[in-house]
Amino acid sequence: MDNNDFNIIQADALRQDWNDAFPEIANDGGFDVIVGNPPYINIQTMDEKTKEHVLDQYDTVQSGNFNTYIPFIELGIELINEGGKVGYILPLNYFTTLTREDLREYLQTGKYVSEIVDFGDTLLFDDALTYTAISIFSKSSKSSFDYMKVDSVDDLNNLPDRDFIDIKYSSIDSEKWRLLDEDEFGNIRKIESFRPLDEVS
Repeated sequence: MDNNDFNIIQADALRQDWNDAFPEIANDGGFDVIVGNPPYINIQTMDEKTKEHVLDQYDTVQSGNFNTYIPFIELGIELINEGGKVGYILPLNYFTTLTREDLREYLQTGKYVSEIVDFGDTLLFDDALTYTAISIFSKSSKSSFDYMKVDSVDDLNNLPDRDFIDIKYSSIDSEKWRLLDEDEFGNIRKIESFRPLDEVS
């Protein structure tokens, strides 16, 4: 493969008309694969023009305080074809943070999550204090997705030998994602069903 095989475009990704930039791909249904590490930029540091455009164009940022990686997820999913995949390294806080509820609702409603590899408190980048997960999105509309918690970077070498947990969409709530297997969920439900101590005479 030589340099002529690449079509490199430098652009503001959230404002670029990708159908115009890649008409043949758009006419064929979209991209097969999109891979990236979206920028993690808070709304407070955006220029007003970009902020207005993002709020106008993307459903996943309507809760107010948002980060640029959120519309990148929506954009990536829009740009892939029916069998395509989006793979991003993302902050873990999209599982639980209150201002990410629009994003979780979007992902649940469309059943767009395919796989998540959660790195927990393992830092992947020396120059960034951000806890991350590899998240794979698709348009397969399956009733569940695969989830794995990785304890260290060394475990990455053994990923093919490790088992994913099957997370059913029906078991999670857009208010906050608790990514647990059915047994763990069962135990939590039992605990939550107990009467509070202050009600026990």
